[in-house]
Amino acid sequence: MNRSQKQQQRNQSFLKQDHKNTELLIEGSKIIASKTFFELVIFCALIVFLGTTILKNQYFKINDISIDGLDTFASEQVKKSVSETLNKKIFSTRNDSYLTFRTSQLESEIRTRVSLDTISITKRFPHTIFIHATERPVVLSVHATNGTAIIARDGKIVRWTDRPDQLSVVLPNVYVPWSINETKLETNILNQDIVNELMSTVARSHELVGHQLKDIHFEGEDTDLADIAFNDGLVIKTKITSDIETQMKKAKITVIKFPLARQIDVRFSDKAFVTF
Repeated sequence: MNRSQKQQQRNQSFLKQDHKNTELLIEGSKIIASKTFFELVIFCALIVFLGTTILKNQYFKINDISIDGLDTFASEQVKKSVSETLNKKIFSTRNDSYLTFRTSQLESEIRTRVSLDTISITKRFPHTIFIHATERPVVLSVHATNGTAIIARDGKIVRWTDRPDQLSVVLPNVYVPWSINETKLETNILNQDIVNELMSTVARSHELVGHQLKDIHFEGEDTDLADIAFNDGLVIKTKITSDIETQMKKAKITVIKFPLARQIDVRFSDKAFVTF
């Protein structure tokens, strides 16, 4: 065997050994990769287990909730929002842990139930929530055929209920002979100009007429005509969108002239029509 043949055999031997080594390296890499993946799965499972255990730990469970700045009716709505927020699921667990609870989520939930002017929600470790809130200022109770709306100065709903006895707010009453179809918070149900005229009537009725206001009744859905009723039985028929103060001054003059009048209509021209 010459030198060339011997060299060729050595090369083939090296190639076989190199191929074998490569196979061993590939096999070893597969084993390492498999082991690493298995370890990663175990690690992730451990993290999930520990996280779930911590989240379910009673030490962090929110169980102390303080609410102030609101009356009983609004506070009950806030409690419902708190309960709904805490019962939401996060990773198959309730959202009642101090560690996962988000104040912004609760605020959004509260705003669907209460028309707020201000709100502040703070957490205190390990299981306490403080809620301080104020409702938008309200001016009138609007009684429709399907329920009662408490409205703000802009004519928007701050509260709605089909049981007026549940409302603890004492406000001037306005009765409308129609149904309010949209009863969500912040829905506009009365024009702001009409609300302003109504408020002017409420504020100055006793001064202008000398009688204690009882309530205001609109005559129909497509009209701005309203009856202003007083505690002693006097009724003044007015046109709310006109100059209500001028109408009330006219009613005052008529009351002085006819003290036994039971109804005074001041809606038309400069005259007042009196019914005894």
